[in-house]
Amino acid sequence: MSTIVTDRPDLKNKVRDSQGGGVGGGNQVVLFNDDINPFDYVVHCLMNVFQHPEGVALKITEEAHHKGRAIAEVEEADKAREHVQQLFGMGLMASVESF
Repeated sequence: MSTIVTDRPDLKNKVRDSQGGGVGGGNQVVLFNDDINPFDYVVHCLMNVFQHPEGVALKITEEAHHKGRAIAEVEEADKAREHVQQLFGMGLMASVESF
């Protein structure tokens, strides 16, 4: 079961945008913290894979670092799986969760 993050208005807007005005029935790419990759490398990867602005990538990386996981993107299933594979290829831990 997935949890919608309520203290991240930027992510709530992404959920609304990807679902056409409502929450539910989507897929989220979840980034997990690790003790291997440098912080700035993870930010770079998120900017590269998702085209996130640096500030958004930084917030996602900080959340994963402090909470153990963070929603990196909300999107349709095929794209989410593709992005998880890209993150794996960069040495990051991620998964797709449906909600």
